[in-house]
Amino acid sequence: MGDDGLAATGRLTAAGRAVESRRADRLFEDPLAAALAGEEGFRLMEQWRLPGMSEEQATITIGPRTRFYDDLVIEVVADGHGQVVLLAAGMDTRAFRLPLPAETIMFELDLPELLEQKQTILEQQHAEPRCHRIVVPADLAEDGWPQALTTAGFDHAAQAVFVAEGLSWYLTKEENARLLDDLASLAAPGSRLGIDIVSRDALENPAVAPFFEFTAARGIRWQLGTNDPAGFLAAHGWRAEVSNFDAVARRLGRWPPPGVPEDFARSRCRSKPQLLHQRCARRAGRVGPAWLGPRSFQALRQEPSYARKAGSRSRSLCLSDGAQARDRVGDVSLTAIAGARRALRHERYRRRRTSALRRTGSP
Repeated sequence: MGDDGLAATGRLTAAGRAVESRRADRLFEDPLAAALAGEEGFRLMEQWRLPGMSEEQATITIGPRTRFYDDLVIEVVADGHGQVVLLAAGMDTRAFRLPLPAETIMFELDLPELLEQKQTILEQQHAEPRCHRIVVPADLAEDGWPQALTTAGFDHAAQAVFVAEGLSWYLTKEENARLLDDLASLAAPGSRLGIDIVSRDALENPAVAPFFEFTAARGIRWQLGTNDPAGFLAAHGWRAEVSNFDAVARRLGRWPPPGVPEDFARSRCRSKPQLLHQRCARRAGRVGPAWLGPRSFQALRQEPSYARKAGSRSRSLCLSDGAQARDRVGDVSLTAIAGARRALRHERYRRRRTSALRRTGSP
């Protein structure tokens, strides 16, 4: 994906955070989001909205997703992880709005041009970070970013939390594999990783094809999708705990989406368990990528998937396939629902028609 496409996704996400911040029932407050989004971010959001769809409907995933990562960072830092690494940080503002100890070190990695644009806006807003913020210009698709992070002061011996929010699908499978391997080599045992992985089913869903064509025309290509994100992560040194996006959003009062009946949302969640998102994996240890550790694995499995808990060691999030096949923009979920319904009706009609022709012997 080109630099312009990366900047566009960052501004679009910032626009979503600005919309969330204006809600009476907001899940977080981001006073810098509107400025970071700029006219470009809100214009892009308007382009991706369906006619008659409100801004809140168009950004239905941004609130829960951002809050999920906010809680992850806050919890893990409170648990003793003093380093936070934001991969492809874009227009992220966690260093400026999360209640973190001042001694927390937050590294923001992204392309130099994008970080320069962001810094200009932050200076115009007189923004001051609440922790020790270190900007690291680097291209995650290249080989040199781990050294750049180390040079900036990252401590390999200290536990850290890595956040790769909205990144994996813009990289190829090989680039993702290299990224996970690099993270495993950087992470001390007990470090955490938050990552999103889109399912292959979502990328191949005909109902969502117009959205992918729209983004591709703007230099934003979705490249990675897998129906086994846990297996993909395990092959590169990480073990994962998974929970569905709809379950997290429901606990936050954001599910089902506006306009989607409860019974339909429930039926789609039960009948389509494929995973779109997976978040918060934990470093599997240094004895090899196949090591899981039965006791640790069971402990992960027994912990609540989202509810905050003292001493919680892991947290994960995924977005279910089907009716909720959408991320970053707000106009795909309802399109996917309508497309799925039309496809289902067409298939049922075709089968009945074929059966009738066979019975009558008609040509």
